[in-house]
Amino acid sequence: MFKKFLDKATSEFKNIANEAVSHSLDIATETIISGKDSAQSTIIKNAFNVFIKKFGEIKDLKFDTKTKSINLSVYLKGESDEVMIKILNYKFWKDDDDLYYIEISEISASRYWIDAISNVLLSGKRFVVPQNLVIPMKILM
Repeated sequence: MFKKFLDKATSEFKNIANEAVSHSLDIATETIISGKDSAQSTIIKNAFNVFIKKFGEIKDLKFDTKTKSINLSVYLKGESDEVMIKILNYKFWKDDDDLYYIEISEISASRYWIDAISNVLLSGKRFVVPQNLVIPMKILM
C-alpha cells in the first residue's frame, strides 16, 4: 500500500517538475525572442532612418517575429502627427543568387493617403534587402 502511494507521489512530482521546467523554458524562450526582436528593431530603425531622413524619421520600430508583424511610428516632414504603420505577414528569404528579399502581404497606416499608396506600392511585392541590413535580417529569418 505504501509502495503504491510512493509510486503515485513520485509520478505526480515528476509531472509537476516537468510542467515547471517546460513553463520555465517557455518563459526563457519568449525572453530571448523578445530581446532579439528589440535589438533587431533598433538596428534596422537606425539603418532605415539613414534612407528616409529627407522625408522624416522612424521614431519607433518593433519587430514581432512570432506574429510576423512590424509596427512603426514615423514622423514625416509636413505632417503634424506621427504616422502609425503596421505591416502584417512579412516574409524574408534568400534566392539562389544570395540576394535577400522581404515581401509584405498586408500594410495599414493611420493616414488614408499613406495607407492607399502603401497598399498599391508595397503590398504583395518583394524588395531586395539592402546589403547593410542583410545580417540583421538573417537573424530575423
